[in-house]
Amino acid sequence: MSWITEVAPVITSIGSLSGVAAALYVSVKTRKEVRADRLIRTLPVLAFERGGYRFEIERSEFNHRIGCFSPESVKETFAAIPGSAAVNRMPETMTAGVGSLINHGQGTAFDVQVTWVARDIHLKSESFEIDARKGGEPKYHAAFNTLPSVPSNLPPGSSGHIPQIPAFAYLDTEAHLRSADGHVEIRYRDAFGNDWKTVQTIYIEMGYEAKPYFHCTFMDLQELPSIRH
Repeated sequence: MSWITEVAPVITSIGSLSGVAAALYVSVKTRKEVRADRLIRTLPVLAFERGGYRFEIERSEFNHRIGCFSPESVKETFAAIPGSAAVNRMPETMTAGVGSLINHGQGTAFDVQVTWVARDIHLKSESFEIDARKGGEPKYHAAFNTLPSVPSNLPPGSSGHIPQIPAFAYLDTEAHLRSADGHVEIRYRDAFGNDWKTVQTIYIEMGYEAKPYFHCTFMDLQELPSIRH
């Protein structure tokens, strides 16, 4: 028997294994590509239109009311603030909220939540950074600065807004806030329940001379959803 006859089965076996391995590789790669394609076709991508939004605000009694939040939780959390204290409210006649939040993706964004995040606060007489300790204070905490967008579900090409100014601006009872640097975190889900996030820089200005106003500028994008194969 020649050596060729002896090694032929081995070569055939190796060739078969290589073929199986190659098939498995292609199969795995194809599944990943199909999954990525499916995600792309259902991926929402939210971002605020860049630019400034300015409107007058109304100084009115607190009465332990903050828009979307239950009066019980507000009263319990902010018990130290008298009900008669003056806070900043958006005018009741104002039909649109803050910003224009647009879905640039191919899929619907569900359960959209926007969190106002302050990084640096500039008051009338001082400035400070929102560190871990300061960020734990209720008016800077995410718990009272996270709001559902209106509407809360955004199909492709549609737009929404934030229904309320941030708590740290709303609760500026002494009218000392002049500006704030920070960002908004926009969280949402796609049709398959996957969670996505956009982070966008903002700059806020407050004015109390003559007619009080709130001004928010939506700026650069810090983070967008990405699909990794």
